[in-house]
Amino acid sequence: MIDRIKAAFIAVGGDIKSINSKLMALDADATNADFTALVNTSKYLPSATLTANRTITMPVGVDGNVIEFYNNESGFAWSLAGSLVYLADGITVVAFLYANTNYIIKKISGKWRIAN
Repeated sequence: MIDRIKAAFIAVGGDIKSINSKLMALDADATNADFTALVNTSKYLPSATLTANRTITMPVGVDGNVIEFYNNESGFAWSLAGSLVYLADGITVVAFLYANTNYIIKKISGKWRIAN
């Protein structure tokens, strides 16, 4: 359903970034700790926050769920655990988030896939 709303919004000249921000909740900024991601949320991973590598546990989720990460941490790595995350090919597993990179991760055909 959300995909149809987005398509209609784009068809009338809307900006997809603005509709994403209206459909998804903002989760509190990450702190210096491991955490479990929440579906249909955006999470900011600020720079100079971590004192060691940390882990994000991906939830099971259902098709259509979306999670956004805005990773500005460059001193240490955020690794991914729990449910696997794949590139769009559905084969290549992603084990960590690159620094200074934004991610839109969608549950498609039973797999978390990086959509951007």
